[in-house]
Amino acid sequence: MRSSNEWAVAPWRTSIRAPILLIDPHLSWWGAQRFWEFRIHAGNLHGSGFTLPGGMYVGLGHNDSVAWAMTTGGPDTADIYELVLNAQNPTQYKYEDAWRELKARAIEIRVKGESQPRTVTVYDSHYGPIVLKKSNKAYAAKLAYADEVQFGESFYCFNFAKNVEEFKQGLALNQLMPQNVMAADASGNIYYQRAGRVPIRPEGYDFFKPVDGSTSKTEWRGIHPAGDLYQILNPAQGYMQNCNIAPDGMMIDSPLTAGKKRDYLFGERPGWVSAHQRSARAVQILAGDASVTPEKARHYAVDNYCLDYDRWVGALREADREFGSEFRDNQDYQAALKDISAWDGHSNADSSAALKFYYWREAVNQQLGQKAATELYSKINDFMGVLHREKSKTEPLTPTEKKVMAQALSAGVALMRKNHGGREAVFGDAFRVGRDDKSWPVGGGSLNAEGMATLRAIGFGTAKSDHTRWGQSGQTSTQVVILTKPIQSWTQPPIGQSDHPDSPFYRDQADKLFSKGSMKPTWYAKQELLKHVYTREELQPGP
Repeated sequence: MRSSNEWAVAPWRTSIRAPILLIDPHLSWWGAQRFWEFRIHAGNLHGSGFTLPGGMYVGLGHNDSVAWAMTTGGPDTADIYELVLNAQNPTQYKYEDAWRELKARAIEIRVKGESQPRTVTVYDSHYGPIVLKKSNKAYAAKLAYADEVQFGESFYCFNFAKNVEEFKQGLALNQLMPQNVMAADASGNIYYQRAGRVPIRPEGYDFFKPVDGSTSKTEWRGIHPAGDLYQILNPAQGYMQNCNIAPDGMMIDSPLTAGKKRDYLFGERPGWVSAHQRSARAVQILAGDASVTPEKARHYAVDNYCLDYDRWVGALREADREFGSEFRDNQDYQAALKDISAWDGHSNADSSAALKFYYWREAVNQQLGQKAATELYSKINDFMGVLHREKSKTEPLTPTEKKVMAQALSAGVALMRKNHGGREAVFGDAFRVGRDDKSWPVGGGSLNAEGMATLRAIGFGTAKSDHTRWGQSGQTSTQVVILTKPIQSWTQPPIGQSDHPDSPFYRDQADKLFSKGSMKPTWYAKQELLKHVYTREELQPGP
């Protein structure tokens, strides 16, 4: 799952008159890339947050004065160049009025179970590596980061920054991969930048497609300074969110609209939908709360409300009126219709209606097929309405779609009964968080196809033999930071911070926090942190 949430609230929209920042990347819970929680107090370096194993700085988190978050998305930082190959010598490509040589490189790749490495030959043009050959043409990737080495220096700047302006010095290095970066400081500022190392392209070419590599006219003209990028300091709305969307959907009446800068700085093709279920829900929450408290902020971080569920309930009731007569004596159908109609839209672990809604929507998708189900999804949902923007088109539901929705309710609740022993099963009977042989019920999820993509993002694995689905990705290092003086923060890792099965920290987070939708204080200040030390190890310097 390559998605994330982040939002920031200005002091005048909070109860404590200080900024609040949500940091919520969604990644795998397993493997070398997973995030680890830590605190650091070393000389002038003080921080709390999460980072990749081996990182010496806070990756996402805060220091004494500044907090920062990132979500995937950003400007266009790479291009593909189309090269014409020499028919007499296919290792040459045309450039201006001459032929240039492709440089060959031999790469050895060791494969498990094979005694000798395999050798692969790759080719480089002056643009970059060849990624595809097709007939007499080759396609080269030109990457803005190919020769850059200051990524770590950016995080040095972030970790030692005393305010947003100093934090921006790290962004000015132009080393971050395309990211939506938010920061807040204890002075009361909130800031956003659509960051990335962006080449300056010549006008008159569509760099969203492969461009002609046979002429110097399409060559890059340098790198845009960070000041050229889409960014905003202290928006008038007093809040902003970016859950992997374009800047124009970050808030109601966002000033960061396409067309104000070069298209590749905006980074999305024309027609991109600037809202989805998670992002629209974030706007709905933040725009509707003029006094966010720390308690509400923690609640919003794990919100499991399924936006627009009511539109689907309305469509189901309409379908029932027209095609439900054949199910009048079907007690499971009638009970499911009643429960879903009374549902509040929250996928709580103890909600039977939420599980019925899931099985119904899954059956709709199966009976319609992917293409038709996607069309139905676009007809019913109206996420852009949260941004006060009209849908590009509206279409009534067809009789076939309505009939399928009624039939799918009967089929869905029947499958639910079969899989879980009855129609009273609850969401947490099917959706779990745990490790090895132990798991606990959990609410929320990233069930996009079923219309249950909540801010509490959890990527569930495929169903096990007992028809349960266990979380394996999603919220991996959720943090709520209150930019008071001193700073306060809370975290919620998904499983546990130890990989030793006999450790009390092997799955304690899943049991005590994640399954309950709770967050724990970080005890960030050193004197507070030392009150909660479980074990201590003094490391001696090596020779």
